[in-house]
Amino acid sequence: MTAKVVSIISRMNVGGPAVLISELVDHLPADDFSHILITGVCQNNEIDFLDSHQLNSEIIYISDVGRSLLPMADLKSFIILVKLLKQIKPQIVHTHTSKAGVLGRIAVKIAFPRAKVVHTYHGHLLYGYFPRWKTNLIVKLERFLARITTRYIAVTGQVKMDLSRVGIGPDEKWRVIHPGVRPATTLSKRESRRIIGVPEDKVIISWIGRFTDIKNPMLAIRVVEAIEDKSGLHFVMAGAGELLYECKAYAQERNLPVTFLGWVTDVNPVLSASDLLFMTSRNEGMPVVIVESALKGVPLVTTNVGGVAEFVSNGVTGWLVDQDVEEISLKVSELANGAELIKSVGLNAKKLAENDFSVSKFVEEHVKLYREILQ
Repeated sequence: MTAKVVSIISRMNVGGPAVLISELVDHLPADDFSHILITGVCQNNEIDFLDSHQLNSEIIYISDVGRSLLPMADLKSFIILVKLLKQIKPQIVHTHTSKAGVLGRIAVKIAFPRAKVVHTYHGHLLYGYFPRWKTNLIVKLERFLARITTRYIAVTGQVKMDLSRVGIGPDEKWRVIHPGVRPATTLSKRESRRIIGVPEDKVIISWIGRFTDIKNPMLAIRVVEAIEDKSGLHFVMAGAGELLYECKAYAQERNLPVTFLGWVTDVNPVLSASDLLFMTSRNEGMPVVIVESALKGVPLVTTNVGGVAEFVSNGVTGWLVDQDVEEISLKVSELANGAELIKSVGLNAKKLAENDFSVSKFVEEHVKLYREILQ
């Protein structure tokens, strides 16, 4: 008998969770599983991944599910979720992202208690997001939800360790499944740089993400400012968010060599144009973009946060730095004159991505887990 799997996520904006859900859904064995996606609507400053990617799934939108906490809208979404799950009667409900994880897990236990419940942590909110009192409330809520969750998935061992340390879920409920990424079509550097409008004769360093405090984009801008010799460098920042205007104004006032692309539906040209990827986050799980970058042989310079050290071995598959402007600017300046080193480290990162972060391995681990809990 075909098992019904329902995935629930707050929104399918362009980013890692949307990519991973897409890969999983499109590769689930059709004889064993059918799939329904329930998702909220993207915000005005975001791009819906589903606008440019066809998903092998029925898709149900709930307009009031979103990222922010909105009590009346969230209550409305919760009631709709309960009604939908009563109709669908799924064997497995798999939730993603924080709010969808709360609403979805409680809703399914009311609507169809026999369903098995899986929740994926693509990261966590334990630091960098909220004041301590609010974080403590989130931890208490997650401890309660552990009682009604069949299995937890963490995208890195570090994410699992952080959450286990605060008492979220017994060890036997946890699985670590690394993201699985499909290699994109190779574009030449020359063509890619023409597409995104950056110089052909410079070392291109790219930053890709949401312009929000947790991603710390202003650190990237200040690093550019601190580099003494910028003549051979050009920086690209792709993404949008509430800090975009501030970052853009700061860079323009100081005439810094930074191109702002806004949201892009396809990071392939950006990564193909790049020599280095740059990440300045205060907290991360396992960003899919670092694997996408590695598959092109483009290594990463990143702040040492979250689970990135499970991919970036310092000086071997990338470079780990503290959130210090001077340290990072010196490292970037050093690498700008080390083409052979960048190439060597990029090849190491590519091998790691191909061996340990493949789509086939990612899907295989999920299918194994689904079959295990159904038995």
